[in-house]
Amino acid sequence: MNARLALAGVFLRGRWQTKWLRRIDGMVVQALLPLLGGEGADMPSGKGGRSSRPAEYRRQMAVRHAQLVDALVSHKGREGALEEGRKALFEAGSMMGRDLRSRLRLSGDPEEFLAAARLLYRMLGIEFQVEMQGREGTMNVVRCSLSQGYGQLTCDVISAMDEGVVSGLDPQVSMRFETRNRPGTPCCTARIAWEGRS
Repeated sequence: MNARLALAGVFLRGRWQTKWLRRIDGMVVQALLPLLGGEGADMPSGKGGRSSRPAEYRRQMAVRHAQLVDALVSHKGREGALEEGRKALFEAGSMMGRDLRSRLRLSGDPEEFLAAARLLYRMLGIEFQVEMQGREGTMNVVRCSLSQGYGQLTCDVISAMDEGVVSGLDPQVSMRFETRNRPGTPCCTARIAWEGRS
């Protein structure tokens, strides 16, 4: 693992973790609010009144994202919200992934990619496992601190940001969720593939 990635794993705790949560939260809001037109004017901005404790901040963030998605469905309809919301969040996620790739100086090594993804997900209170077979594999999300606050529809929209982050972290990697926060399923699953991996 490269030195920057190792150091990030040490330092991204406590207030630094909350700082990154604020950034992620802000990117979601900035991506979705413009889609609401004037109807988003009364949505909470999230710039004040947020906890400095990561666990509480994640809870508040999940509630707000669900409110934004509900407002988007009211404004655009379910299909419009899914299409436009997912497109905007994929682009926001790609931007974040590229920024992290640059900051951490990732080499394109699959192990570095997975370590960076785990670091980001750890900040979000998410744990996952990856089972690889050659160039493809399955990512199983086994714990998600956001799932109760999100609900199924919000996960359907917000998961596009995760897919964008993966694309930004490594352009050779693609990810697509197959199950998301469905009743009766023990975890979310996604297909993940490395184009250049043999």
